Amino acid sequence: MAYKILILGDYGVGKTSLYNYYKTHAPEAQEKPALKVKLLEITRRIEGQDNTVHLCDIPAKELSIANKPKLYQKTVGAMILFDISRPDTFRHALFWIEELMNYNGFGKVPIALLGNKTDIRFSSERVLNPIDAQQFIYRLNRSASKEDIESSFYEMSTKEAKGLLGILDKLIKAIIKHNVENK
Repeated sequence: MAYKILILGDYGVGKTSLYNYYKTHAPEAQEKPALKVKLLEITRRIEGQDNTVHLCDIPAKELSIANKPKLYQKTVGAMILFDISRPDTFRHALFWIEELMNYNGFGKVPIALLGNKTDIRFSSERVLNPIDAQQFIYRLNRSASKEDIESSFYEMSTKEAKGLLGILDKLIKAIIKHNVENK
């Protein structure tokens, strides 16, 4: 089974850094030619089954209103990044979730909300409290409880690159569970 997962978020939050991490560290990752996105095909073995992920990093210039339906179409999950030192990027995460739900053709799907740049937590004066993001995911999951959609929150650093493959695997498991329960 192949799953389309988008990497979304505001400019400068680390989307391309996350994409590049998977490109160099995920076993069997292959960059595929694509016209409007950077597309990485990754095979991950989850619960004894190979799952192919088409991980897409969409350049901001491609997110015009005309392109959105095509770029978001058939997306079954997303990694939505924000910069923990820029609270405005966290507040804007809801915009990316709404965009995804409006254009993917499926409505609500599992997401991994990722607070990036934890490596600067102690050197920045404006750091978002992780409890805010945890509460946001809690409310998002409660609003989707009838559909059994599991979304999650993780803090991370693409610079330190710890646990990023595990985050992808957990998102794939949530997508598999959601797809099985909706068949």
